Amino acid sequence: MNKKENQRARITKIMLKNAMLDLMQEKPVEKITIKEICERSELNRSTFYLHYNEPNVLLKSIEDEIIENTSDYLEKIGADINDSAVHYICSFLNYIKENDKLFRTMLIKRENPFFKKKFVKISLEKIISSLNCTADESLKKYIYGYAVNGCLSVIIEWMESGYKLPEQDIVSLLFNLSKGTLGYYVV
Repeated sequence: MNKKENQRARITKIMLKNAMLDLMQEKPVEKITIKEICERSELNRSTFYLHYNEPNVLLKSIEDEIIENTSDYLEKIGADINDSAVHYICSFLNYIKENDKLFRTMLIKRENPFFKKKFVKISLEKIISSLNCTADESLKKYIYGYAVNGCLSVIIEWMESGYKLPEQDIVSLLFNLSKGTLGYYVV
């Protein structure tokens, strides 16, 4: 009985999250109501309130799940590819492409700099930590911030273009841009 209830709760949460993501593609988060989420998910309000007390709590749950799942995925591929940065980033880009609706909604449609910053930090943390930056410690956060935000900009442009370029081309572009940008500070 408990296992069935847990499964039912997981399915209900998935339905609510999918409804929220669908609505986020149509309108700003602030304008999404519980009524709309319930209508889209075909669940009633009391079911919504069993799991969340407002749309922002549901959104926070989606954000946390994305961060956790991405972190788990990157940790797994990091172990599988023997720390090869090219394969790591290529796998990461493929992961974004495979989860297009989710990432398109959260990184492009939704303007939340805090989520983007957190997402990019966990996503590129391994690569950045492997760089041998020779800059003074007080400058490193600026250098890495510049590189990470530049990478995110390229990835978002790639997504907006409908993934016209292959992952390998984007990886090459990211490395070439990073070499030019970080060349003075990274050996």
